[in-house]
Amino acid sequence: WLCRCGLVELDGIGSMPLLQELYLSFNELKDLSALMVLEELAVVDLEGNCVQDYKEVETLSLLSLRELTLTDNPVQRAPGYSRQALFKLIPSLQ
Repeated sequence: WLCRCGLVELDGIGSMPLLQELYLSFNELKDLSALMVLEELAVVDLEGNCVQDYKEVETLSLLSLRELTLTDNPVQRAPGYSRQALFKLIPSLQ
């Protein structure tokens, strides 16, 4: 759990390749590319961060996520973003 820590980047997260759940709510994260090396990742909570670009969400499509929380991120207002689009992008979501 790394909630409300003031995180602005995820450098070094790749040193935990077997990580399956990651709770990062209420930080200042924009760039999600560091998560791409976490092949075992199944749950990501990014509520209340600063994810703005839909391309950041698209990078997560390479993972087999079961749960993804993006509530209260600017990306929710991005063109092309919708709950349906998210499920199409990441079919493993439940």
